[in-house]
Amino acid sequence: MAAKSVKACTHEICTRVYCLPCIDKLIGKAQAHKVWRTKNWLCPNCSTDDDSAPANEEANDTKAAPTPVAPTTSAPKQKKRKRRNEIEESTADEDEPEPVKSANSTAEMKPIDYVVTYFKFLLKREVKDDFEESEDVCFCCKDGGDVIECDWKGMNGAFARCPKVYHEGKLAPETLLVRIFASGLIDLSAALDCLGYEVPEGKTWVCPRHRCQDCGIIAQFSCRFCVTSYCQVGYDTGFGQYSRRACGLQ
Repeated sequence: MAAKSVKACTHEICTRVYCLPCIDKLIGKAQAHKVWRTKNWLCPNCSTDDDSAPANEEANDTKAAPTPVAPTTSAPKQKKRKRRNEIEESTADEDEPEPVKSANSTAEMKPIDYVVTYFKFLLKREVKDDFEESEDVCFCCKDGGDVIECDWKGMNGAFARCPKVYHEGKLAPETLLVRIFASGLIDLSAALDCLGYEVPEGKTWVCPRHRCQDCGIIAQFSCRFCVTSYCQVGYDTGFGQYSRRACGLQ
């Protein structure tokens, strides 16, 4: 076989020699012509890249060429990676603090803290600083006008103030009949009297619904329609069954 029809690998430890048909099969006919123009050629077994042989031949050109390309290709990737890291860090800063605080606050809570919190909730729900607004009409005659409010707040001020209001003295004669029909009162004395007396100015006054009519102690039963009220003893002994049904004691 002629010397020009074969090509030997120039690697220092490689002894392989290739003919033209073998080179065409290994690297293809399109790249085979480069092999014959390359002085220091490495066979495919000694090189991982088919283009490495021409690179060795033209070392000065190939080494200088990649240097400007590397920054242009890697710079956008680095910018994208840096931008992605900044977005992830900013997202982490926004999302992390709230769960961390809630976890710490829950971990620091002790059983006594839960009990105290619950009792505070109960007190806020049950105890009202502001009493309910008083009613607009007299409890006896169901008419408005110049009325006086009851100051009853329960024993030791434990409850909201009584919302009932009353007319002092007697009802005006010209409105008597209208009030009787409007309120449905049967007992004319209740319509005539209303409260029946004057309350001194600047005094704490409690309406008759909170005191027993017999003994004057705190009443446990009060009529829904008039000021009749009794304690337990007065309710059991001094007030008959008929009177209870007629008056509406509860």
